[in-house]
Order: sequence, then C-alpha cells, then structure tokens
Amino acid sequence: MLSSAYSANKSHQAPAVRGIASASAMPDDELLFRKFLVVFKNTVKQRNLTQLAGMFNYPVQTLPQWNNEDLRNTNINRADGLMDRPELQKHIDVIFSKDAVELIPRSTDENLSQIDKTTPEDYYKRLRQATDKGSTLYELNMHYTQDNGKETEFGFVFGRVAGNYKILSYYSAWPLK
Repeated sequence: MLSSAYSANKSHQAPAVRGIASASAMPDDELLFRKFLVVFKNTVKQRNLTQLAGMFNYPVQTLPQWNNEDLRNTNINRADGLMDRPELQKHIDVIFSKDAVELIPRSTDENLSQIDKTTPEDYYKRLRQATDKGSTLYELNMHYTQDNGKETEFGFVFGRVAGNYKILSYYSAWPLK
C-alpha cells in the first residue's frame, strides 16, 4: 500500500511507497488507481497523445505546485493554471516530452505518493473538489537531471472522477502558459 503524503512541495512529503500490497489486500480505490496507472504508463510509452488527452479531467490544473506558505507569501491566481481540453492539446507535447516518455513508464512506487485525505494543503484540497466523495488522490513525481545538468521535476496528481481515475493536475518547475 502507498504511504501518505500531505505537502505540495515534494521535499516536504512523507516518504514514498516502499512496497506494494497484494491485490487481495489492496483497498478498492488503490486497485482501481493501479489499473489506471498501468494503462497510463503504457499509453505514455506508446506516446498516444490523443488517448493521453482523454485521461485528463477538465479543466486540469497546470500551475507549478503551491503550498499554504506560498499562498501566504505570494499572489497565486489558481485559475491561471486551469486548462480545458483544446488549450491543453496545444501543450501536450511539452507535458509528454522526450524525458517524460522515457521516465514515466519506468516509474516505480518510489515515485508515488498517496495524499492524506485530511491534508491542510490548498493545492490538494482544491483538486479533491473534483473527485468522487471519499476517493483517494495519488501523485506521481519524477525528479531528474536534464541533459544540460540541471535538476528538475514534473508530476501528476490523479483522482477518481465518476468512478474512474483521471489526471487532475500536471505540474513542473515552470507554468505551461
């Protein structure tokens, strides 16, 4: 089973997963998420951008992650990062870049976090509003060194919407728009 995380800043999150529960011991929500994750990783590997666009819940949040401290110290207009499907389509090549297509299929439980349902973090609370009541949010975070030697990261937050897992947000070090 996944460990819980609560912060919007990956460096402040609880440790990622260290083991996988057997399918019979997994809660239904996690089993449903893991099935979605397998399809997501395979679709990324095939770079099927049309199918990937259909895996998002719209509007999707695309701002870099913020935490409650950021909200106290900075003016963040959360609506600036919301994209509908036609707008997201314009950025799909950036989201599923060469690095993403290489890294996502190889991701492991080390890159996954289960978001605590009681997190005080605004970022996750806002994403949760679009999900089925009582469902669990999961996060895939990829931290890596680019070819130019600079470290960066990107990630996705997933939630159950109308009974199926969807991508609720995509984030990276820089906004998409």
